[in-house]
Amino acid sequence: MKTRLLLISFLMIAATTFAQQKEDKSFSLTAGLVYNKSNMKFNTMTGVGLFFEPRLIVNERFVVGYRFEPMALAYGVAVYPGGCTEEHPRYPGMPSCREGANYVLNNYLFGDFRIGKAKYGPKGGLRQFYTGLSLNLYTHNRFIITSREPGNWKDTQRWVSNLGPGLRFGAYLGRIQINLSYNLSGKDFQPFLGSSIGYQIFR
Repeated sequence: MKTRLLLISFLMIAATTFAQQKEDKSFSLTAGLVYNKSNMKFNTMTGVGLFFEPRLIVNERFVVGYRFEPMALAYGVAVYPGGCTEEHPRYPGMPSCREGANYVLNNYLFGDFRIGKAKYGPKGGLRQFYTGLSLNLYTHNRFIITSREPGNWKDTQRWVSNLGPGLRFGAYLGRIQINLSYNLSGKDFQPFLGSSIGYQIFR
């Protein structure tokens, strides 16, 4: 966390160089890189990916938007009852888990509140912190059990989706955006910390 705060402070200083024109539109689009970190257990959300974030600037304080993150996971394990071991405790000779897709699709609807007075660089670029809340939808393709019989089971590969809330904190640095988040992700995924850096490609 200290490293991330130092990075934000450094970029706040460097933002003067990259500052662009003062905000004069109500819509913007930012794209960039994401790293999400959770426990390296079953149903992990640890991975790297991209993000695309269109935002509607309501006024100088409030921003609403949508964020899409296609993520490559560290691994894509779907857990079956009994934990993930080489043999299932109830069904000898059967594995207790199978690997699902090594990617997850994250979707966020968010509202941000800009903190303090906006500051502008020599060229008018916005420099300001913000915080916000989000409602998140996570989808992952994995194996799930469809029926159980003594000594056997049947499974199928399906999309699994969970909803969860999130907390955002970040900074606008001219066209650069830094974002940190903490996200709850439902029973099928690990809660995770998110970090990203992006560039405003449309405004």
